[in-house]
Formats: sequence, C-alpha cells, structure tokens
Amino acid sequence: MNKNVCGRIVLTDITSGPARPEKARIAVDHQAAGIIFINMGPPEHHNIPMGAIKSVRGNPTRTSITEIPQIPAIGITRSDGDQLFDQCQSSPVRIRMIAQATRD
Repeated sequence: MNKNVCGRIVLTDITSGPARPEKARIAVDHQAAGIIFINMGPPEHHNIPMGAIKSVRGNPTRTSITEIPQIPAIGITRSDGDQLFDQCQSSPVRIRMIAQATRD
C-alpha cells in the first residue's frame, strides 16, 4: 500500500522483509515521525521485540554514524499490534510515542 506517512508513525511487523533497519530507513526517507514494530508469533506470547535499527555493522565510525536512521522506534507485542492495526483500519488513531535510547 502506498500511503503518505510524512509526519506520521508507521506501524509494521517484524515477520516479513525487509529487515528492521531497512524498514526504518524507508520510514525516514518518507519523513515518518516514528515507527512501531509489532512482534512476530502468536498473540498469546507477550514478547516485545527489541533490536537496533542501525544497518551499520559493528561500532559506527564518525563517517558511518550518519547512516543510522534518526527516527524514534519502539516494539510492541503481537496482541497489542493486532489491536492497534484494527483500530487504524476503522478510524484515525492518535498516538503519543515516547522512546528513550542511548548510544553508549
């Protein structure tokens, strides 16, 4: 589906390609405000997906650090993701997303 995501939060799952870093890069390229990753697996598993959205291998250098997508990204459970997806299908949804990360 081609949707205008400029200034919006993208909702996607991690079960199918492209990989998480590429999804984040695409979201940044389309000027999305953030990205939410829905976990894979059955809804009764309440695991939250965690992982980097950087495509840079190893520790970034001063040159490659600019390749890391500059976008807030969070993970949610499959059941929460399914519920949020259903809400998005029936009406506009407003989300307040707070993401905190460090680069240590």
